Amino acid sequence: MKKSLKLLILAPWLLSMQIAQAQSATDESKDALSYTIDEVVQRYPADSIQSTEAANEALKDVSAARARLDARLAAEEQVCYPKFFTTSCLNKAAERKRLDLLSVRAIEIEANAYIRHARVEKRDRKLEEAARERAAKNAANPILVAPKPVTGDVPAPAETDGAADEKRKARAEAYVKKNEDHAKRQQELQQKEQSGAAERAANVEKYEEKQKEAEKRQKEIAARKAEKDRLKAGKAAKENAVEPSSDK
Repeated sequence: MKKSLKLLILAPWLLSMQIAQAQSATDESKDALSYTIDEVVQRYPADSIQSTEAANEALKDVSAARARLDARLAAEEQVCYPKFFTTSCLNKAAERKRLDLLSVRAIEIEANAYIRHARVEKRDRKLEEAARERAAKNAANPILVAPKPVTGDVPAPAETDGAADEKRKARAEAYVKKNEDHAKRQQELQQKEQSGAAERAANVEKYEEKQKEAEKRQKEIAARKAEKDRLKAGKAAKENAVEPSSDK
């Protein structure tokens, strides 16, 4: 008796918890389906990343956008499964995610390129400062720059600090150019992908039109068959309604 009374008391609470959980899952699905990358793309237009802080923030936003796109695709797949043309619906959802990923990838490329460029500039500044400090130190102490007496075999002249600095600077400039060329190639690749995205979207639209036409033809065929079956059934009913004459 006490156990039954306890169950009766807990039943409404359990039911309310189940309803709340179902409502929460529905809200999460609606939120995932409504997600777009417009806000992220508008926040980082081309060439807008001009600081390391902005670059790091952009990378965080790109990572969050990818997670939201994965959740949206999962929600769209759940919507597609009950539909008649499931494959077409799934392909459309996957293509939408792929195009959005291209947009956020462009932001990621720009952010990483700025971070690499900033690191190279910082390293170059340190090298230049070290070179200036060495030059000032040598100028203040003549002993450091006084030539040593030559005895015996004459050794090959040592590389001066200025020449060494020039070499380091040349290597740094070559490294910067290499990074810039890489970023340029990535940007060209991105542009090619975006130009091809419009063509692929058009192909998807053509495919969907063909699917719609096929669905329409199937409905027309089904309608004609249903009409034919209806006429056949009516004819059979009329034949059955006529009773054969009996012998008198």
